[in-house]
Amino acid sequence: MVFDQDGIEVAHLSTGFSIALTREGTEDALRDGLAYTLRIPIRQSGAYQVRFAIRDRQSGAIGSAGEYVEVPDAASGAFALSGIVLRSDADPVTPGLDEADRFSVTPMQALRIYPRGARLSYTYEVYNAPVPVEAVMTIWRGKDKVLSTQPSILVPPHDSPQRFAAGGGVKLGDALPAGDYVLEIAAKLADSAHKKQRAAAIRRIDFDVR
Repeated sequence: MVFDQDGIEVAHLSTGFSIALTREGTEDALRDGLAYTLRIPIRQSGAYQVRFAIRDRQSGAIGSAGEYVEVPDAASGAFALSGIVLRSDADPVTPGLDEADRFSVTPMQALRIYPRGARLSYTYEVYNAPVPVEAVMTIWRGKDKVLSTQPSILVPPHDSPQRFAAGGGVKLGDALPAGDYVLEIAAKLADSAHKKQRAAAIRRIDFDVR
């Protein structure tokens, strides 16, 4: 279910599925979990709360989760960033997933739990950038800044200026304390002549270090 800022339900989807796993697949699922992708159409931009509930038909066990998401007004030409996808070097490559299936994630990408010293890569998309974009990646632990990169200049490709992919990589410190962290991407148009537009955008994604 999806609720808007006023608590009004704007989307509701339900589905059921069965899983057939090999012995090795069962061991992996018990250890890492299963990743399931559900696409939910949202008609308008804005901030939303997405809630999921799932029931095991055999045991009757129930679980739930929720997340706040922001849908940018990219369709109207506003400068915006997509959500961020985090990957680690330890994340196995899933056969059959390619660029045509950009919305699929692995269990590790869904959980976002990493050990100290892990190497992470982050990817996102930039929408409606008529000029080069200046982007900075920062990692926070609460109010403390743990790491920050130098500004990067992203040049929109000539063949697809309305949407292009960007990203980078970072190594978590070997002595990094366990806890909750946030990776933030802050981007703005590098050309001050476009001040009349919403020329800045920020996206964040949380992860755990254990």
